[in-house]
Formats: sequence, C-alpha cells, structure tokens
Amino acid sequence: MDFDQQRYYLDTIEKKHPETVYFHFHDSAHGPNEWSNEKKVITFARALNLLPGISYSQDGRGEPVITYEGTTYRTTDSGVTIDIHEGTRTIDPTTYEVQHNDNFWVRITTKSATATTSGDNTRTGKLVFDVNNRRLNFEGSNYEQAGTEQFQFRDDDNPYTWFNTGEPVTLATALNTIPSIEYSQESKKGHVIQYDAGEKFGGTYRSSTGGTEIIIRQRTADVNPEQYQLRNGDLIWVYVHTDQAPDNEH
Repeated sequence: MDFDQQRYYLDTIEKKHPETVYFHFHDSAHGPNEWSNEKKVITFARALNLLPGISYSQDGRGEPVITYEGTTYRTTDSGVTIDIHEGTRTIDPTTYEVQHNDNFWVRITTKSATATTSGDNTRTGKLVFDVNNRRLNFEGSNYEQAGTEQFQFRDDDNPYTWFNTGEPVTLATALNTIPSIEYSQESKKGHVIQYDAGEKFGGTYRSSTGGTEIIIRQRTADVNPEQYQLRNGDLIWVYVHTDQAPDNEH
C-alpha cells in the first residue's frame, strides 16, 4: 500500500493522536513510503498500531493478527499467510524496535488473491530498489510505458508491484526493462548496476569496488539475476550501499 497520502502525515493526525509522533510519514520525505520515528524508540508492533486503519496483535499461539480497513487476517484462516520482514530477515514485531534506516515489509497473501494471479498465467510480486536508502518509486508513466507484455508496472497505486505475464523472465531481464536501471555482471567479479538518477545518486556501481556493496535477494536468499526467473509472490530486494553517493537520512 501507499503511505504517501495525507491521512498518514504527521501534520494531519498529530493533533488528535499526539503519540503518532513516534511513527509516522511526512509529505516532505526523501522517498516514497519513508517513515519517521521521533522522541521515543518503539516496537514495530506499536508502530503499526499508530497508523490509521491498521492494527497488529498476536493470538494465543503467538501468530500474527492484522486488521486493515476493517478486514482481519489471521494465519489460522484457510489460505492466509502473513510475512513480516525488516530488510530480508523475518522479525517479531512485538519485540523488534524500529531503528534508523530500517526497511519494513508486511505482506498478507490470501487464497483468493493467489488464484486470481495464477489463473491467467500472470505472476506478480514486489521490487524494492535502494541506493543508500533512497528508494526508487516505480509509479509514473515513464515506468508504466516502458514495460513489455511480459514484464511491467501498472497504474494501480502500488508503486513496487510488478507483473510478469506469459513465460517467466529472469530478474536481469526485468531490471533492464526499467528506465534508469541497467544490470550486468563482470566475469567472476559480481554485480554491475548503472543507475541514472541525477548527479548525487546516479552512477555505475560495481560490487568489486571498495566501499560498495550490492545485495540482490529474493526474500532472504541471494540470487543470481541472470539465472533467477521471477515467481509469483516474489519479494525482490536490490540494495546498493556505496561511498560514491550520499547517505539518505530519515
């Protein structure tokens, strides 16, 4: 979902709910869905419960229960799975405390949603692409129009959701479909990413270069983009941490 909406901004909700200063969003954030935490360190469970329309709890067995806009999802319900990650690792929101530069991911999958995507031979998933915690937003006509029939982003208010129709494509093919990104590999030296994002964050980044780390994973597993074919439900992370670009502070 997209948190770049007025209802989630601190200046909208703080007067009625002062505690939202602990976890909120700003219209002036550096990037899409970039949260802020001020004055007090809190658990991610409390952070979720501070957001309008969302509540998080656990049942008697410690399984997650999430309510979103009046609909409650439990892993004990048939066909429902709930995944909660910080970066590529699974976390327990009741004990995990939010930290600077954290990247949170909450994914709820239902049986009906899975059937919808698989019935027409379409795979769908999420792509998160960060350079020094500056997240690329795939929303906009330049990304939607650049897609092919096989791989594309759509105008559906889900800026990180991709669609792969027909034959599966490799992650490398998908990345090279995206404007401003070009992916390749150096023989035995690792990943190379060319990122056209302006003077500060743009450039060519090589994992073989000192001071640069490139992590590419499907959830918690490292993948080779030239060999890995996209699957339904994939959560792809592309992280570039480099001394060549400024850090992006919250």
